[in-house]
Amino acid sequence: MTAPHAGLLVSLDYWLTFVAWAVLDRALVGALSRRAHRGLLAVVSAVFLWWFTALDARAIGLLYGALSAIYVATRAATAAKTSEAARRGAGLVGLAGALVVAWALGKVGAALHQPALSRLMFLGASFLLVKLLSWCKDLADGRIEAPDILSFLAFCTYFPCFVSGPMHQYAEFQSAVNERSGLDAETLVGAVWRVMHGLVKVLVVARLLRPLGLEPLVGHGLSSVGVAELGVRSLVFSGVIYLDFSGYSDIVIGASVLPGIRVPENFRSPYLAANIRDFWQRWHITFTRFLTQYLFVPLTRRLQAARPSAGPASIALIGYAVTFACCGFWHGATLNFLLWGLYHGVALALYDVLRRREMQRARLQQKPLGTPPRWRRVLSVLATVAFVSIGWTFFVLPAGFWVR
Repeated sequence: MTAPHAGLLVSLDYWLTFVAWAVLDRALVGALSRRAHRGLLAVVSAVFLWWFTALDARAIGLLYGALSAIYVATRAATAAKTSEAARRGAGLVGLAGALVVAWALGKVGAALHQPALSRLMFLGASFLLVKLLSWCKDLADGRIEAPDILSFLAFCTYFPCFVSGPMHQYAEFQSAVNERSGLDAETLVGAVWRVMHGLVKVLVVARLLRPLGLEPLVGHGLSSVGVAELGVRSLVFSGVIYLDFSGYSDIVIGASVLPGIRVPENFRSPYLAANIRDFWQRWHITFTRFLTQYLFVPLTRRLQAARPSAGPASIALIGYAVTFACCGFWHGATLNFLLWGLYHGVALALYDVLRRREMQRARLQQKPLGTPPRWRRVLSVLATVAFVSIGWTFFVLPAGFWVR
């Protein structure tokens, strides 16, 4: 559960190459057309993936070939006439479904150590799947203007974000590439500071805390550890996983300032959240955005249309349960990840019920909800941290831990 690019983070070769590319890229922004510049970015991303990851030239070729085929297929589906919108949508849904099935089979194959199936998975597959599904949905909804294959390839493979995010939406990435931000002394110092801050999080603090967290318990049973120790270790692991992934996001966001490509924020003090919904609005923000916009909202709308007599609580419960079961499976194809997802899904549904009742009481009393007193907010924050920390035990420890 270390940062996937931890090796790159201490690689002098990587940083020298990255800085050299950023300087050259800045110099070429005014000299190249936008199309040529997007093509250069796609090529540079391929070179970085080949040079600094486990992908060889053949795998890179297959990756870019597959992405090109997906681009052609999705653009062909959206080229249908307006009167054939249903057919266009069906084509995109079919392609998205095929991508999900291939990814899911690869995920299960990797979990079961079945090489034939696990070949369907490849480096960064989970994050790439999210990008491709958002691309299909945005195309079907007409939210993408003037797409082109070079922008699509660069969007899918922009190397700092390729393995662990943060994740752009296509229109967001296209805007970031076309409208490069400037670089002055103050911005440069802020970028360097953010990169250093991320490096300290990942390479120093998280590494020091990791032996005190949950990961050393993998392979043991519940009988080998007391409840108090398990609780403390889960709290420590809350810090470890936050430092790891928010630190990696800091590095990516700070480094991307050099070429001027804006990367969306991914964490916003999640352990200061006062409830579980607030937590998910602060944690892994770009992935939560995907879950909300592309899964939860469409699913609950379809449920409301299909069952207009169903109450909002039951629709929310189904929506959250399905969404977070998928979230758990996205992280891993084993029972513990599914339990972790359902744990959060049910909690969000219960929070919605309680929040709705609180708002109804306020309306009946003709009083605004108002801001809770400070002591109550502190207790809410502590309760949320405790709840999330307990959940990490399902995330890290396999199902066998609880029955030994």
